Amino acid sequence: MTTTTPARRTSTDMPVLFAVGGATVSLALMAYATFKEDEQLPGDLGAFLWGVPITVAATALIFLLVVAPVLRSPGAEAPARAALVLSLLAVATLAIAFIAGLPVLLAAAATCTAMAARRRAGRWTVVPGVAVTLSVVAVVVTTVLAIVG
Repeated sequence: MTTTTPARRTSTDMPVLFAVGGATVSLALMAYATFKEDEQLPGDLGAFLWGVPITVAATALIFLLVVAPVLRSPGAEAPARAALVLSLLAVATLAIAFIAGLPVLLAAAATCTAMAARRRAGRWTVVPGVAVTLSVVAVVVTTVLAIVG
């Protein structure tokens, strides 16, 4: 008699969770940064409403054009490299695009691909570990900028 175990899905099998999570955190930080003051400027609501579709479009582009092909590639090297590049982009965009939430989206994509690299390698290696660390730094700095800035 043979027994079968159902295939267990991991979080890296579902990049949609990372995309939705990244977009949600990005929009929440954008909303807080926009509406935290007691008195609103006349263009605040309009600026936020323009930012929502831009964030949704950026999320779709990052996860459909970058993350999905990387996750389809064999081996652990491609996801590890992609994770490092995405996390470096997340840190680099802090200076120019933090208000649009781009660093959080890139950090979510980097974490998704880093976890795929870890799962395929069977352990954490240096490159995905560095990518996750840089992603955390990008999200923390973006959060601080949204609160203080």
